[in-house]
Amino acid sequence: MRSRPRSALHVPLLHTALVAVSVIALTAILSLAPHAGTSLAARPALALAEPTTQTVSAESPTGPTTAPVAPTVTIETFGYKFGKAPRGCRFVADVRNVKAGTFTQKQNGLMASVRRRVMKSAGAKAWHRYFLNKWVPQLKDGDKIAIGCARGHHRSVSLAVVLGADLVAKGYKVEFIHRDIKKRW
Repeated sequence: MRSRPRSALHVPLLHTALVAVSVIALTAILSLAPHAGTSLAARPALALAEPTTQTVSAESPTGPTTAPVAPTVTIETFGYKFGKAPRGCRFVADVRNVKAGTFTQKQNGLMASVRRRVMKSAGAKAWHRYFLNKWVPQLKDGDKIAIGCARGHHRSVSLAVVLGADLVAKGYKVEFIHRDIKKRW
């Protein structure tokens, strides 16, 4: 009598079963290895029926990943009286056309009273809407925005602070540089 040849299906199944048994046996051996010098009574009971409780992160093979870093945007204010716009800026705004009244040298856009007065003007509101609708959707990590007015004390600083607060609310990290805020007129 001739024996029937094995089908191709039996070989992989046999191999898979052997691998599974080998993994279970290896797990049992490794779980006892730290207790090699202890008596049998001190060793933990080996229970192969219970599942192991090892947590593996699905995000990364090396473990859990950190939370995404917020994109950083730098807003620099300047005065055209003291020089040109800073180099390396992706967006530059000239807000000299914003009419906000007169201010003293001691006042600047970091003061809430000055910011309120500047932001009441129609020109400042229009610039603010433009920033939010046109520039913010295009921002990338590391972008630099320059906002300039006549002296870099009031209008540019006020708009920069208000825009920065909006960007922080949207999840950006904002850095401010007020280039000319301490310069005398």
